[in-house]
Amino acid sequence: MANIMLSLSALQEEGINIEMKEYMTGPSDNLQTYLYDWKDYINQYPIKYQNNIVRNFHLKFDPRFFKVYEIKKAPAMALAHCQSMYPEPKTCKIDYFIRGDVSLLTFFDKISKMDKRYIPYKKILESKGIYKLDKDSK
Repeated sequence: MANIMLSLSALQEEGINIEMKEYMTGPSDNLQTYLYDWKDYINQYPIKYQNNIVRNFHLKFDPRFFKVYEIKKAPAMALAHCQSMYPEPKTCKIDYFIRGDVSLLTFFDKISKMDKRYIPYKKILESKGIYKLDKDSK
């Protein structure tokens, strides 16, 4: 998840208006452990990346998205256009939807084959080397 948020930051820094919302069906029994593990994970990144990762973290609990889009198993990733920063499931138009654990680079690589408008997104992520990040760099 931190790689996806770091990728979002790279796109945002290039002027692309993109936001991310992470949804869960509801709090799990091990939510506290999950959040601590996530914090430990981002602390592995150099300080210069940590603020960008935290800035893009928007965890929400909303089982409606799972029901409306018939998501039985997470993770899944969608590119949607919503009328509000606080989207309602039925008011968002899903343009692309991929099931499984994929990086944002892989997501844009797949959809850019169907929609050429997303080729620049893929190129930005490739040029930034997000998935080749040296965690020892400063």
